[in-house]
Amino acid sequence: MPVRRVPGGKKGRVYALRSEISKWLGAQTPDAAETSSPQVQRFLTRPLVIGVAALVVLGGVGAIVFSSLARKGSVPARVRFTERAVQALDDEGRRLWTYTFAKPLDPSVLKPARRELTDFVRVIDLMGDGKREVLIVAPLRSGPNRMDEPTVEVDCLSSQGFLLWSYAPNETYRFDDHELKGPWNIFDVMVSQDNGNSPRGRIQ
Repeated sequence: MPVRRVPGGKKGRVYALRSEISKWLGAQTPDAAETSSPQVQRFLTRPLVIGVAALVVLGGVGAIVFSSLARKGSVPARVRFTERAVQALDDEGRRLWTYTFAKPLDPSVLKPARRELTDFVRVIDLMGDGKREVLIVAPLRSGPNRMDEPTVEVDCLSSQGFLLWSYAPNETYRFDDHELKGPWNIFDVMVSQDNGNSPRGRIQ
């Protein structure tokens, strides 16, 4: 700072010229700017970081929503079984939903026919609405012991995994004096078009 002592004055008295002070202050302005720049930079950087974080979060939410919508719009293509449930998969092998049966599955009833549970599954548009229903023949364990005779039911599940209807072949047939009682086993399922004017399928 351009400070001068007063000639012949008492010790400690000083003075300064206005022009020299103005010149000195002008020379100090860049330094002052440099001194305040970290604060300015910090205040400018903080909104930038918050903005980037917000974009990342929104991007993640967008990815989740997109994935959810993509899965919601998918339709069953095939299934796989667990001990007590069936899982529907789309064309890319992603699990769409899981339907749990009232009792454990008992595929042992299929051994004489050398068939698998998946051999009795039909994925087809039964309602003619452009969606795919899942038709399943499910042999279920009737009791706590594995030796108990299994019961068979036919379940029709919607493309979203809801049970539309279920059928248990337990009818009794009479031929003159002969009577044949269920329950019955199912060894094949055929689904065909109802007619040429309807996209609906017919189960036989």
